[in-house]
Amino acid sequence: MRRNLYLGIVLLLAALALVVIVGAQIDEPEVIWDQKYGAPDSKEAAYSIVMDPRRPGFFLAGERDPLEDGKTDVLVIRATPRGTEDWNRTYGGAEADTARSIIEIGDGNLLIAGSLTFVTNETRRDTDAWIIEIEGSGNEVWNRTYGGPDVNASANAVTRTDDGGYIFVGSIMPHEGSESDAWVVRLNESGREVWNRTFGGGGNDTANAVTRLPDGDFVFAGRTESSGAGGSDVWVVRLNESGNEVWNRTFGSPDDDAALAVINTTDGNLLVAGSFTERPDNAMVDTDALLIKLTPAGDIVWNWIYGDFGVNESAASVIETADGGYLFSGETAYPDTDDTDAWLVATNAEGAVRWSRTFGGEEPGDRAASVIEIAPGEYLFAGTFNATKPDGPADTDAWAVRLGPRPEPTPTPEPTVTPIKPPKAPEVPKKAPVTATPGPTMTKPPETPMKRPTQTVRPTEAPTVTPTPTVTRTEMPTPTPTVTPTEIPTPTPTPTVTPTEIPTPTPTPTVTPTEIPTPTPTETPTPTTNTTPDENGDENGTDENGVDGNETGGNGGDENNSDNNESNPGSSGSLSGTVWYDLDGDGILDPGEPGIPGIGVRLIGKRTMLDHAVTGPDGSYRFETIPTGDYAGAEFLLPNGYSCTIPGLGSDASPAGEGVAFAQGGAGRWILNAGFVGGYQPQTPSAAYGWVLGTTWNDGDQDGIMNEHHGLTDIEVRLMDAGGNVVASTRTGHHDDYTSLYLFGPLPPGEYSLIFTAPDDYIFTEPGQDSHADPETGMTAPFTVGEGEIVVRDAGLIPAPAAGIGVGPVAHPLEGQIYDAADVEAADEMGRLPPTEVGA
Repeated sequence: MRRNLYLGIVLLLAALALVVIVGAQIDEPEVIWDQKYGAPDSKEAAYSIVMDPRRPGFFLAGERDPLEDGKTDVLVIRATPRGTEDWNRTYGGAEADTARSIIEIGDGNLLIAGSLTFVTNETRRDTDAWIIEIEGSGNEVWNRTYGGPDVNASANAVTRTDDGGYIFVGSIMPHEGSESDAWVVRLNESGREVWNRTFGGGGNDTANAVTRLPDGDFVFAGRTESSGAGGSDVWVVRLNESGNEVWNRTFGSPDDDAALAVINTTDGNLLVAGSFTERPDNAMVDTDALLIKLTPAGDIVWNWIYGDFGVNESAASVIETADGGYLFSGETAYPDTDDTDAWLVATNAEGAVRWSRTFGGEEPGDRAASVIEIAPGEYLFAGTFNATKPDGPADTDAWAVRLGPRPEPTPTPEPTVTPIKPPKAPEVPKKAPVTATPGPTMTKPPETPMKRPTQTVRPTEAPTVTPTPTVTRTEMPTPTPTVTPTEIPTPTPTPTVTPTEIPTPTPTPTVTPTEIPTPTPTETPTPTTNTTPDENGDENGTDENGVDGNETGGNGGDENNSDNNESNPGSSGSLSGTVWYDLDGDGILDPGEPGIPGIGVRLIGKRTMLDHAVTGPDGSYRFETIPTGDYAGAEFLLPNGYSCTIPGLGSDASPAGEGVAFAQGGAGRWILNAGFVGGYQPQTPSAAYGWVLGTTWNDGDQDGIMNEHHGLTDIEVRLMDAGGNVVASTRTGHHDDYTSLYLFGPLPPGEYSLIFTAPDDYIFTEPGQDSHADPETGMTAPFTVGEGEIVVRDAGLIPAPAAGIGVGPVAHPLEGQIYDAADVEAADEMGRLPPTEVGA
C-alpha cells in the first residue's frame, strides 16, 4: 500500500516538488537478495550487522528465544556475501540475554555488547551489562559482566578507544528503583574496567549510541526525561578521554523524542538519528524519523524530520555513504492498520531525500535495525521479519537484505528471492513548506516547539556527585559469564543532564558484589533460511550460479580442455588453474604468455561461495579440498581495464557481469583456466614481463600504516614511463582479499612511477610506511620493474578535514613488496604471497 504524502502547499508548488522527487528516485537500488534466519519453533531478531574483516561475508548479532517464553540467548550468525548462513552460535544462561551491538576489533575478532540476566536468591532477576569477545569462527575469547546484584544494567553500544580498549554505553538503575541513569564504562583491551561514569537527573535517562572523535573524545546519544521540557528529549553528550563532560545538549518537543544513533561525518561534524513526536491536535500523536547534524561544539547545522502524516516512523541506524550523503534505517507504519515495515531513506549531504524504500510482509514488527554500505551504492541492512503464518503462532526471524544496482543477466545469476512489497515510504520529509526556488525536496520543520526540536544548554552550576556502581566481572578467559567480587571504586563526579531546570539527581547505591550462579553458553541447531522452489516446484531450485540443485555440472562445452578435466590428477577433489594474459588475443595459452598475479578467484558451490584465493606470481591458484557434490564452478574478479579472452579454446571463463568472469565446473573438471586481455598492450616484446599492483585505503588513524583496511574503490591510478609520459590509466576495483585493487601489466622491464588521484574531500596520508604516494602530488618515487617481478605500490588517504576511526590491524598480503616467480612455491593455502624485500 503506498501512502499519500502530506505536503501543506498549494497545487503549483506541489507540482514543482514532484519534479524534484522524480529526479531524486533515479538511483534507487534494487533488492539483490533477501534472507531470513530462524528455526521453526523459535523467535529470532537481528539488531546489528558488521562485515567480516578477514573474508567475504558478514555477521549479524541479536537474540533467539528458543522456547518462545521470553528467555532469550545472544545470537550471532555468520553469512556469506550472498546471504547464505555459514554458522550460528548462541551465548547465554537460563534467563533473558541479548546482543545490541557487534563491532570488528582489528585482529579478525569481534566484540559484542548487550545484557545478561541471572537469577539470584532463587527468585530475584538481576540484569548486567555484558561484553563478549569472539573469534571469527564464533569461539569465545573472553566475556565480562558489569553491574552487580543491586543494580540492573545494560550495554547498548560499544566502540574502540585509541589505546586498544573499548567504551560501552547503556543504562543503570537500582534494583528496586524505577529511574535509570545513562552509564558509560571504559575498558582495557581484555575487558577490565578503567573507569565508569553515570549521567542523569530525576527521570529515566539512557545512552543508546556512542562514537569516538578524531581527537580521542567520545560522544554518546540517547534520551533523557530530566531536561524539564516534558516527556523525553534527544540527548547528546560529549566526554573527554577521562570521561569528564565537555558539553551536553537536549533537543525535543513537549512529547517523547529520542536519539538512537550517532556517527562522525567526513566534514568533521556529527549526525544524530532518532525519533521526534508532536501533537498536531489533541486527538493525534505523530512520531517521525529525525536527523540532526551538529558541529563538534554541539551547535545545530541542520535538522529534519521524515515521515507521513498520522503514522509513526523512526530511524534506528545511520551511515554516511560513499557519495557524501547519508542513509538511515528504521521502521514505518501505515494508516488504519497495525502493519509496520522496514524503512530505508537516502539523503544528500544537506539531508534532502534522494530515495526511500520499504520492505516487509503484511504483519506488524518488520524493521531495519542496522545498515552498512559494503561498496559504493551497495547496502546491507539487518533487522527483524515477522514470519507469522495465517492463524499460526507468532514467529519472527532475523533478517538481512542486500541492495544494489540490478545486475545484468549472467551465467551465474543470483538466487530468486521472495518478492518484497513495492516501495511505499515517503519520498520527502513531511509538513514542509516548499518554495518555488529549486533545491532539496525537504525543508526544516516549522519554528514552533511542536514541530522543531528545541535546544536547551546546560547551566553552569557544579555537577552533582553520584556514587559509582561497582562493576563485577569474570576472570579472563572463561567459557561462561561468571561474576567475581572486585574492590569498590572511588565515587566519581556524575555530570547532570542539560536541563532548563532539573531536580537533584537520585544517588545510585554502592554495589556489593556477591557470588552468583554461572550460566552456561548454549549451542542450538542451525536456523533455516529461505529456499525458493524452482518452476517445477523442486525445493532444490537453482543456486546463485544458475545450476540446478540436482545437476552435477558439465564441461560447459569446452571440448579442447576435456582431456585436462576427465579425472582429477591428484585424486583429492582439488581445483587448480591459471589466469594468464592472452597477448595475441586468440584464446589459447601460448608459450611466453605470462600468468597474472593478484587475481581474486572464488570457489562457487551449489548454494554459496565456498572459498576464495589469490593467484600467485605465475598466475596459478589452487583449492585443496572441494566438498563432494557442492562444486559449481569458479569466479574470477577482473581488474579495471581487463576483460575475458575468447572462451572455449584455452580459457574456461566467460563474462558474467561487470568485473566478474565465470568458469563452469562440475564432476570431472579439476582444472579451470582463465585468459584475460587488457587495454594496455606492451609494444616491446620481452622474455619475461613484470607487473605493478596495489591498493588504496582509508587510513582511519592517519599514521600511514595499513593497520586497518577500509579499501577505497574507483580511485584513478596512472602509470608513467621513465620519461614522465602516461602509458596507462586504471581505477581501483573491488577485491575479496585486498578490498580494493589496481593492476598494470604485462610490462616490459624498465623504470616507472605512478600518480594516484585523490577523490574530492580526500588527501593523502603521510608516506614512508605503507603509503607510497606523495601527500602533495599523489606521485610515487620512480621504481624499476624487472623481468618476472611484481612491484606493489599502495596509497593511503584520509578525509579532508581528517575524520574517521580505524578498526585495527588487518594483514595486507602485498605491502610494498617485489616478488619473482620462485615465490609462488612459498605462497600459503589462500594464494597470498610471502614477505620479501621492498623493491626499488
